[in-house]
Amino acid sequence: MRKYSSWMICHLITFIAFVTVIDIATQSELLSDLTQYNSDRVLFVIYILVGIFLTQRVLKSVSSFDLLNNSLSSLYFYSAYCMFSDGHVAGWSHSADLLTEKLLMGILISLIMLITIYVPVVSLIVATVHNKVIKAVWRFANS
Repeated sequence: MRKYSSWMICHLITFIAFVTVIDIATQSELLSDLTQYNSDRVLFVIYILVGIFLTQRVLKSVSSFDLLNNSLSSLYFYSAYCMFSDGHVAGWSHSADLLTEKLLMGILISLIMLITIYVPVVSLIVATVHNKVIKAVWRFANS
C-alpha cells in the first residue's frame, strides 16, 4: 500500500468516527441539521479541518500511546458531541442560526455533560480506539 493511500485511509477513519459521534449526538438527524442550519455547516467544515490536523499529529507521534494525542482526540470527539447535540438534549430547542449562540450552547452542554461522566469516558474510549486503529493502519502500510 502506498503512503498516500494509507494517509487517505487514516483520514477517512477519522471522518467516519467524527460523523458517527455527531450522528449519535443529533439522534440521527445530522443531514436535516446540516441542511437547515448554517452554523452547523460551518462547524462541520471546521471540525473536518481540525480532524485532518489531528490525524496528522497522531500519525507523526512515535509512541503507540501518546497521552497528549489521546487527550486532544478525546477533546475533539467530546466537543463535537457537545456542539452538535444542541436541540437534541433534554428537549431543548436548537440554537438559532448564529454561530455565537451555537458556541455558547455547546459550551453550556459540555459543562452539563461533565456531570454525567459517561460522555467524557465514552469520548476517551472512542479517541483511544481511533488513535490505535489509525496508527495500526499507518504502520501496516509503511512496513
